Amino acid sequence: MPITAQQKQQADNRQTNAAQDRLPATRILAGPGTGKSRCIAKRVDWLLRNAVSAQSIYVISFTRATVKDLTTRIIDYCTAAGTAPAVHVVHISTMHSLALSALRRANLLTMFAAGPVILDEWEQQNIFDKEYAERFQTTPSRAKEIRLAFDAFWQTLQQAHLAQISTIEQQNFQAFYGQASTLYSCILPGEVVRRCVEAMRNSQLDAANVLACAQLVVDEFQDLNACDQEFINRIALSGAVLWIAGDDDQSIYGFRHADPTGIQTFPATYPGASTHALPDCFRCSPAVVAAGTRLVRFNPSPPRIQKGLVALYASAAPPVHGQVLGWGLPNGGVEARAIAQSCRDCINGGLEGEDILILLANRRAQLVAIQSALDNVGVPYTAPKGPALVETTMGRLVLAALRIVKDREDYAAHRDLLGLVDGVGTQTCLDIANAVVTSSLNFRDLFYAPFSTQRFTVRSLRAIAHLAQVCRAIRSWGLPDRIADHDQALVMMIGHVLNPGRLKCQEAVREWRDFRSGLPDGMTLEDLLNYLQADNEVAQLVILQDVQQRLGVQVTPGPSVADRVRILTMHGAKGLEGKVVFIPGFEQEIIPGRHAAISPGLLQEQRRLLYVSITRAKAACILTRASQRSGAQAQALISRAWFAPAPSQFQAEVGVPFQNRASGLSANELQAVLADCATL
Repeated sequence: MPITAQQKQQADNRQTNAAQDRLPATRILAGPGTGKSRCIAKRVDWLLRNAVSAQSIYVISFTRATVKDLTTRIIDYCTAAGTAPAVHVVHISTMHSLALSALRRANLLTMFAAGPVILDEWEQQNIFDKEYAERFQTTPSRAKEIRLAFDAFWQTLQQAHLAQISTIEQQNFQAFYGQASTLYSCILPGEVVRRCVEAMRNSQLDAANVLACAQLVVDEFQDLNACDQEFINRIALSGAVLWIAGDDDQSIYGFRHADPTGIQTFPATYPGASTHALPDCFRCSPAVVAAGTRLVRFNPSPPRIQKGLVALYASAAPPVHGQVLGWGLPNGGVEARAIAQSCRDCINGGLEGEDILILLANRRAQLVAIQSALDNVGVPYTAPKGPALVETTMGRLVLAALRIVKDREDYAAHRDLLGLVDGVGTQTCLDIANAVVTSSLNFRDLFYAPFSTQRFTVRSLRAIAHLAQVCRAIRSWGLPDRIADHDQALVMMIGHVLNPGRLKCQEAVREWRDFRSGLPDGMTLEDLLNYLQADNEVAQLVILQDVQQRLGVQVTPGPSVADRVRILTMHGAKGLEGKVVFIPGFEQEIIPGRHAAISPGLLQEQRRLLYVSITRAKAACILTRASQRSGAQAQALISRAWFAPAPSQFQAEVGVPFQNRASGLSANELQAVLADCATL
């Protein structure tokens, strides 16, 4: 790496000063590639070295994936620094997990028969929305609209989000949710933190004391919504030392109600708080930093925080300037082929496939053409998560069963399975729910113990008996068991739930056998559960290859993770990096997109999204646009067979000249890109 020892030391000193701040509230402004995760790890290590109890340290990040990555980084750093034993006791979790822990310790979850499960997307749509729609004689789509309105209200604390929901609908929703959450011991994701905030407002909960939280570290603070921010603020006001890190320029989750003003107004919220900037960018070449900085400066400042991101490669030894190229292609097909050919040439020139990212602003319009072009030139890739395996009947059935094997108190998993039983529809599930309530019974116990059948219909009793057989069959299973030990039982379970005489059962069994054929016999049920719950194809492949290596069997043939070009959505690329990054669709209909172009707030977020995407690149970022879109691409964008899109308004803001061409990287461009990559 050409970055000099002096540059590293200077950046390390800044990180150390930030990590060792002793004030009650500290803000770290960390742009892309500036070592934010390392600074957080240094903070944890410093706290442990200064005799802070590991159990009193809480670290919060945005998603399960970022929590997993941050946990690994913190443990690795502290292991190298010598504080490894204690670091394993530090609490590292999502905001939802922290909130549930606070409610549990404060004994504020007594309305649930067991620890509530946060409903995933499939359960929200296939259980919650459908049951609500059936009960109140409306459509599932309207049920979803009502649920999302409450979700927005909970996360933003703004009553205005309920304006389009009638008073009767609001009352129906609250009554239904109250019963469903108690019955199935579940909770909607948007409501978890809100419960904590309400309890704190009502003096029912002192989260800092209940959690014994002395030090609170919050990663990606720009991604917190208003409710999250109040939760954190109240913990800090109760005495916890607050240390937060983030970058308002990387706030891209407005659709989840993320509010960047939280990090922007931090000094006003916490008078006397200190601010540390980490300007040293280890990731991006100067050309990439310059293009990203030119773009994001078009967002108004204030409220945007002015920063001075510096590419260390500019004064490295030897320096690496990098490249940002703009291509104008005749049509979408040529654009896809130019990208695919360039990927092939980069790989033939020595790059690993995983060194290359292709970032999509519109998955529906862009993905198929890119995949087809890569297939045609023989470049392996991983693609954005499509319909997940757990959204299929077979996948959800196996997942629910494994969740029950892991925790028999998982009420929601029992409800998942019940709804999958052949002949059991939403109305039958509602009939069972009503009978459970009126008979003062426990939903989960229906499948394990005798109960009074007086209020149950014959159809309901048949469904319960059917699922009870499944629960008895898997009762003896354990997560350490090998899949091979349960091959026949798994097929029988699928058949028992779905009815062997049904076509959907035969299809599910066939899907399972096809899926099972790619799994090693020694894979455990716990491995399989983790595989099914993995966020994306790459994570699944890593789990599979780890299992194969552990068992000493042949690793899955074909390209490894390292050999595959990564196709990602722009949102999905957050936190990742690549030596070469392609951003296709630099057109007004794709980025910023029609709706964003006419909304100042959405336009600013789209600008930040593009900034995040550009700064994933280390050596080269290639922006492409098509003069024409036709076929499926045009249909996905404007419901027409053909159109000539206008160039993105961001093109002028990035300040990169676009050259018309009909192919990918030229020989000279390729040589320059490969030379820069080799020097990094």
